[in-house]
Amino acid sequence: MKSTSTIGVAFRGVGRLGETHPRSLTGSSGVQVLAVADPNGEAAERGKVVANAEAALKDNEKAITHPGVDAVIIVTPTETHAQLIEIAVQAGKAAFSEKPITLDVAETSRVVGLVQEKRFMRRFDPGYSRANAKIAPGELGKLETFRALSRDMNPPALNLLLSSDVLCLDMADLDLARFLVGEVEEAVAVTKSWRENRPFKVSEIQ
Repeated sequence: MKSTSTIGVAFRGVGRLGETHPRSLTGSSGVQVLAVADPNGEAAERGKVVANAEAALKDNEKAITHPGVDAVIIVTPTETHAQLIEIAVQAGKAAFSEKPITLDVAETSRVVGLVQEKRFMRRFDPGYSRANAKIAPGELGKLETFRALSRDMNPPALNLLLSSDVLCLDMADLDLARFLVGEVEEAVAVTKSWRENRPFKVSEIQ
C-alpha cells in the first residue's frame, strides 16, 4: 500500500451484502472509495451513491487496476472470488473478499499461494482476536467442545435461494475453527436440499 493517510478502495459487487459494506466504509476515517463495479450498471450507480465513490463501472479489472486504488473489497458470488482476488494480487493491491475463496480445495490453495499473507480476514475481527488471545495461552483451560453459529441478519433473496443449495460449504467457518482451536481433522456436514426435499450428507469435504 501507499504510505498515505487515505486508503483508496475499489468495491466490487453491489448485491445484497454489497449494499451494506459501502455504508460501513463511508463511516471509516482514512478510507476513500474510488470505484464501484458491478455488471449491472444500475447497481454500480447505486453503489457509487451509497459509498460516495468517484466512479461506477461495469468492468471489474478497470476498477481493480485504478492507479489510486490500494485495496479491493470483493462482495460477489462465490464462483467469482478466486478470479477477482487473483486480479487484485497480480495488480499489487490488497484484497479483502467475502468467504469462501472457492469451493475447491486445490484452487483455494493456488490462490492462497499468490499472496504473501496466508490468513483470512475474519481472524482480524476484534472479538475473534480477543478469543484467540485467551485460548492460545490456555487461559480458558482445556477446551472440550467448539461450536460456531453463522447466519445472516435478514433472509436471503429468492434468486440466492434458487442458486444456493451448498450453504454448508459456503458458510462453514473452518478457518475460524483452525485459528481458535487448532487444525481440523475431519469435517461433517448434514443439510437438506429444499428444492428436492431430500437429506444428504457430506462426510468428507474435499
